[in-house]
Amino acid sequence: MPYYKSAKNRQAGASGPGPDGDAAAGRTRLHNGSRLLVLLAPLLVYVLHTLPLRAWIIDDAGISYAYARNLAQGYGLTAQPGLPPVEGFSNFAWVLLLAPFFALRLFDPILTPKIIGVALVGLSFFFVEKTLRKTTDHPRLAALAVLTLLALNTSFVVWSVSGLENPLTACLGAILLYQLTAGSGPLPAAVTALLIALTRPDGILFAAAYPLWELVTRRDRRASLRPIAAYAAVFAAGFGAFLLFRWNYFGDLLPNTYHVKGGGSAAALANLLLLTPDGFARIYELFYSTFSLFGGLLMAGLAAGLIYLRLTRALKPVLLPALLLSLIATALYGLMPLDWMGEFRFSTPFYIPFYVLAYGVFEGLWTRLTLPARSRNLTAFTALAFVFTVSAGTFGLRTVKFASQPPVDFTVIRTDYAERFDRYADLLGLGDASVLLPDLGATLYYSRLRIYDLAGLTDKTVARVLYRDQAALHDYIFETARPTFIHVHAGWSYLAGLDKDPRFRRDYLPIHEWIEPYVQERWSVEVYSGDYVRKEALQGRDSLLDALRDEK
Repeated sequence: MPYYKSAKNRQAGASGPGPDGDAAAGRTRLHNGSRLLVLLAPLLVYVLHTLPLRAWIIDDAGISYAYARNLAQGYGLTAQPGLPPVEGFSNFAWVLLLAPFFALRLFDPILTPKIIGVALVGLSFFFVEKTLRKTTDHPRLAALAVLTLLALNTSFVVWSVSGLENPLTACLGAILLYQLTAGSGPLPAAVTALLIALTRPDGILFAAAYPLWELVTRRDRRASLRPIAAYAAVFAAGFGAFLLFRWNYFGDLLPNTYHVKGGGSAAALANLLLLTPDGFARIYELFYSTFSLFGGLLMAGLAAGLIYLRLTRALKPVLLPALLLSLIATALYGLMPLDWMGEFRFSTPFYIPFYVLAYGVFEGLWTRLTLPARSRNLTAFTALAFVFTVSAGTFGLRTVKFASQPPVDFTVIRTDYAERFDRYADLLGLGDASVLLPDLGATLYYSRLRIYDLAGLTDKTVARVLYRDQAALHDYIFETARPTFIHVHAGWSYLAGLDKDPRFRRDYLPIHEWIEPYVQERWSVEVYSGDYVRKEALQGRDSLLDALRDEK
C-alpha cells in the first residue's frame, strides 16, 4: 500500500507534531497572514478613498430602491404601488439583491448600498488574489499592486459606492475571470455569465467569454464542442426563462429603459473595429480612466509589451482570460452611449481584468530584462513606485473634483422635488395629487404623490415618444396624465417643448418660472423652466397660488 500524505500534511511538510511540523505550521500561518495582509491593506485604502463620497448616492439609484421596496412589500416589480409593472430599471439582479434588506427592515438609502458595495469589492479582491496566484510568479506583490491600483482608481471607487449595480458587476467579473483562469468548467461559468447578463443588459456580451476561451485554448477544436454545448444549454435555459418572465410580467422582451436610451449600434461597433477617430477616442477614454494623463503611454506600452511577449513566446497562456475579458469590456464600453454622469460609469467591468493583464505583461517584461538580479529588481521597484505615485496623485485630484460637484445627488433631489411637491400638495389640501418631472429616484422613493416620469424610464408612453413625437408627448401629458404639478429644467425644458402646445398655458399657471440659460447657451432658443400647477387644483382660490410661490 503506497504511503502518501494528506493535502494538509503535504502543505505543512509533516504528518504529525514535532519540530519540523511546528516550523511548517508556522510557515503556513505566516503565508496565510501575508495573503490576508495583501487583501486587507488595499481594502483599507479603498475604504478611505470612499470617504469623500460617504454622503453621496446618485439619484438614479433611487429607482432601483423603489422597485426593490415595492417587491419586498408585496406590490411586485412596479415603480409605485398599484401601478402596472414597467421595467424602469436596467439592473434586475441588483434590485433582487436589495429587496431582502427592505423585507428585513435593514435598508438605509445611503448606508446600506455603500456597505453592500464595500462587501462586494472585498469579495472581488479575494477572487483577484486567487487569480493572481495562478497567473504570476510573485502573487503577493502582484495582489498588492493590482488591488491597490483598483483601490486608488477614481472611476472604480466612485461607481462602486454610488448605489447602482457597479460593485455587483465588478464582483461577478472577478469571479468569471477566476473561473476561466482556474478552468472551473462550463457550468460555473454559465451561471456567472448569466448573473452578469441579469445585472446589466449589456453584460450579455460576457456570455461569449467561455466559448471563446475554449476555442482559443484547446488544440482539438472538437474536444471543445461538448463543454461549449453544456455551457450554452445552461446559459440559454437561464436567460430564456428570464426573457419569458420579462415578456409575461412586463409585456416586453426589452427593458423599458432601452426604448428611452437605446443600446449599441452597428456604427459604434464599426468605429471600434476600424479604429476610426471616434472609436479610438472611446478606447482612449478607458485608458485615461486607468492612468489619467498617462493613459496614452500605458495603452502604447501595453500593446507593445503584448506583441513582444507573444513574438518571443513568453506570454503566459493563463493571462489570456484577462486579455479576453478586457477586450469584451472594451467593446461593451465602446458600444454604450455617452454618459453624462462623469467618471466613466460603464467602465467598471474593465478594470479588474485589465490590471491583472497589465501586471502580467509587466512581470513578463521584468523577468526578461538582461540585468543583474539587483538591478532588475531596482528597475521593477522604480517602475511600480512611479505608477503608484502618479496614480495616487492624479486619482486623488479626480476624486476631490468629483466629490466637490457630484452629479444629481439623491439627497438633493429628495429636498428639491420629493419634499417640495409634497408640501405643495399639502398647501392645496390635496390627498390625491400627481407630478410630472424628470428627476425620478428620490422622488419615487420619498414622495407620496403619483409620479409621472418625464425621462420615460418608468413610463412606457413617454419612453416611446419623448425623442420621436413631441405632439404625441403633449397629448399624453395634457389629455391622459393631466398631472397636478409639472417641473422642467435644463435640457428637459427643450425636449418637452411644453410652450409649443397652447394647452400648457391654458391649463397650468407658473409657481416659479425662468428662461432656461442652459438651452439658450446650447441651442440659442428661448424656453421656460420652472414649477407649474394645474389651474383646476386651485379651485379658483388665487391666494393659494401666492402661498405656493412663498413656499421654498
